[in-house]
Amino acid sequence: WASSVHVQRWAQGLQNRGYDVLVVSLGGEKISGVETIIYPNEGRWSYYKYAKKAKESTLKFNPDVVHVHYAGGFGLWGMKTNFCPLIVSVWGSDIEKITGNFIIKRIVKKTLKKSTVITATSNYLKNETMNLVSEAANKTEVIPFGVNVPNEISEFPSDEIFKICFIKGFKKIYGLSTLIETIRSVLILEPDVELNIAGSLEDSKPIKDMVDKYSLSNKVNFVGFIANDKIYDFINQHHLMVMPSLKEGFGVAALEASVCGRPVIASNVGGIPEVIVDGETGILVSPGNPINLFYPILRLIRERNIVRKMGLAGYNFVKNNYDWEISLDKMCSLYERVSDVKK
Repeated sequence: WASSVHVQRWAQGLQNRGYDVLVVSLGGEKISGVETIIYPNEGRWSYYKYAKKAKESTLKFNPDVVHVHYAGGFGLWGMKTNFCPLIVSVWGSDIEKITGNFIIKRIVKKTLKKSTVITATSNYLKNETMNLVSEAANKTEVIPFGVNVPNEISEFPSDEIFKICFIKGFKKIYGLSTLIETIRSVLILEPDVELNIAGSLEDSKPIKDMVDKYSLSNKVNFVGFIANDKIYDFINQHHLMVMPSLKEGFGVAALEASVCGRPVIASNVGGIPEVIVDGETGILVSPGNPINLFYPILRLIRERNIVRKMGLAGYNFVKNNYDWEISLDKMCSLYERVSDVKK
């Protein structure tokens, strides 16, 4: 999908490395500096409707590699090209949310079986992919979404108000209701605390109603969607990020907080334990229970030296393991390797 920040970063990053890149998308907007073909999203059957045209556009480009991002609908387009090498990147929901849809599950499985190489953003997703398709066992590699690493950590905000941020959406899977319950309890003991919630306000009504019910509107703020190039500025205004997801394939938001030098309290689920070192760069908790968040948040409010120590450790961890340039190196190396196999 051309409007995905991750697709934009991959396409522009590869273009900057000297590759010729064509993005073929269903819906979205053209990517700056990258050749982009967009077919209109006219509903659930659009992937089928435009599969032939997507194939024609792709083959006309005369590619050395065809790379499918998201194994569902775009997997159908990748299969229709009958092109080899075919790289398929699983993103999480394309693997985890297909159990109830026979057609999509069949497309995903066929795509994965037909692929030359599969990439996953985490070892957790790699294992989930192998559980779904046994053929994935010997051809799945982990290439994470890296993040840009600043030269140094920004100063923390004033200690007068302890500021916590949340950057996700309002779907139940992201656990925001659990966080609101926790903040309500924390404020009884530590009133100088503020929670700022970033994300599209779609589906936000239940959480806003919850905030009003508990009379937290002076302590909980809804800041709306934050553009990707403003994410670091937003995180830097806070002391801590909380990520109470019930499921998470990877956890880019946790990396973004860590590289800003802010510790993360997060659920011990999915790929999150791969991006947070428990007790060093943040704190991992069992999901779904406000009490599990309560004590770690209270501890960091009261021990600001630990906040700074964890923040610095997080910055160094991401710099050494999840720098965007490292991810690009891995993807470029994969492209070169599979295109050599083709020849």
